[in-house]
Amino acid sequence: MVRQVTDLKTPGWKAVLAVTVAAGALLWHVLACTESPMAFSPSGKDLAFVTMSPYGHEHLGLAGKHIYRMCVLSEGKRVKVVERTDKHMLTAPAYSPNGKHLAYFRIPLLTEKAATELRERIDKRRKALEDIGRLTAAPGATTKAAEPNEPETKDLTLPPLAKAVEFYKNALLGPHVPVQLVVRDAMATDLVLATATIDLPMSDFQSDRPEGLMFLYLLARPQYSPDGKWVYFCAGSVAVAIDPKTGARRILAAPVTVAFLSPDGKTLATFNEGHLAFVQTDGRKTTAIRWDKQLSASGFAWVDDRTFALLSPEDKEDKKVDLHFVRTDGKLLRSMPLPKPGSPSKDSTGELAIAPDGKHVVLAYGKEVQFLDGKGKVLSTWRGDKRILSQPTFTPDGRRVAFKRLGDDSAGRPVVTDIVFFSAAGKQLSSVKVPPPPTKEPEK
Repeated sequence: MVRQVTDLKTPGWKAVLAVTVAAGALLWHVLACTESPMAFSPSGKDLAFVTMSPYGHEHLGLAGKHIYRMCVLSEGKRVKVVERTDKHMLTAPAYSPNGKHLAYFRIPLLTEKAATELRERIDKRRKALEDIGRLTAAPGATTKAAEPNEPETKDLTLPPLAKAVEFYKNALLGPHVPVQLVVRDAMATDLVLATATIDLPMSDFQSDRPEGLMFLYLLARPQYSPDGKWVYFCAGSVAVAIDPKTGARRILAAPVTVAFLSPDGKTLATFNEGHLAFVQTDGRKTTAIRWDKQLSASGFAWVDDRTFALLSPEDKEDKKVDLHFVRTDGKLLRSMPLPKPGSPSKDSTGELAIAPDGKHVVLAYGKEVQFLDGKGKVLSTWRGDKRILSQPTFTPDGRRVAFKRLGDDSAGRPVVTDIVFFSAAGKQLSSVKVPPPPTKEPEK
């Protein structure tokens, strides 16, 4: 039984809206057979993670269609289900620096009736906006292809003007969604210590276009600041920080797709299509650079307080895999070539994890996992057959790596079956079974 200790005063919203990110801005393929990120407690004894059942993007924005479970694996022995719901999507979790709190976000989902009503409202707003555009157009103006000798217009703004316009247009058309931060006692996990709600402008909502919610489930990664005061989060193309005690919030960047907090908590690395930025968390400075290289959707990690790593998957032309290191002032320090995967899953572009001390690197490609040293030398390789490993996560001391292992359920859909532990050099150490998903399917 959950006991509510503190319910912070926040603007009232009915929990009937669903949230998406602007998936149309992404260049990446759908991350088939990838899972939600995991988080170790500061002691390394507990591992928190979320599962979805059934796994997949069908009807993702609707309540009653998928069951989400927040789980905690204690000391590598037993998995406890902390929360189970089909009314909200649950994001990946985060532990506070002192290990006392476990935080994650609830994303409210729609009933089918509410989804229909919301789509109708958005369609009306979109039509009204198009009518305004026609009224303000010059008389006789028509859309036409550029003439051969017409001067070229290059958009050199950062973020690109077209992306900014798209973001604000979608923010105008779509709803502002009450996204709820939940903070639990990390030891007595049935005890909810605080909740805080922030209304975020969520764009491109369509219940039959679920890519945005899928990316949110797979990529969103809440993080605590080192002093434990703020929880950083990226959703709806907005990077924010929330104080769970007071409900205060800071908006740090938009539009962005992913955001990662540096170890010292002073910089937020954000990425949107073609645009990499380093945002000081005090809001005083942002350094932005253009980034045209292809990237893996799960290929981002901090190396230290001033160095950010980005993984480029195998290029169709040069057949290379590269790990790029960028300094917070925007300078590309180096690009390290990496070995190509021998037997990756067809949809995997690679998941990156770097040990806190920078001495080990893990690249997970579904059916193949490479364990490397900090200089890119392969120490060992794991290969699977039917099952795959996903979401490599280092313990705080960098000595072990945990993975979600996925198999198939009775309908042939991916399902998390185990949490598997390896040494940093790639020796398999142990595995713990994850309780099977509920046998009762969500309502159709």
